[in-house]
Amino acid sequence: MAGCNAAQGNYDEAEKAIRQALLINPDYSVGHNILGTILLFQRKEIAALVELLQAHTLDPEDSDSLVVWGKCTRYRRIGKGTILFLTRQNA
Repeated sequence: MAGCNAAQGNYDEAEKAIRQALLINPDYSVGHNILGTILLFQRKEIAALVELLQAHTLDPEDSDSLVVWGKCTRYRRIGKGTILFLTRQNA
């Protein structure tokens, strides 16, 4: 459902659907990655970085979250300081 809504540009509905899924399974790394991507489309960059970091923490072998994370930092030029701050908070 989240993917269909996001593909149609219904980012608020997509966010709601994936958050509901994460309530059921908060350790679903792909869900955090999807949520991070949706938040990025909504220009909620800090929240996107938090979700992408959570996805990477849950599954360090999955590089998808890092790819989206890289796009996020370039997309709005948030900067290294923010990433380091978020990383240290979750280390």
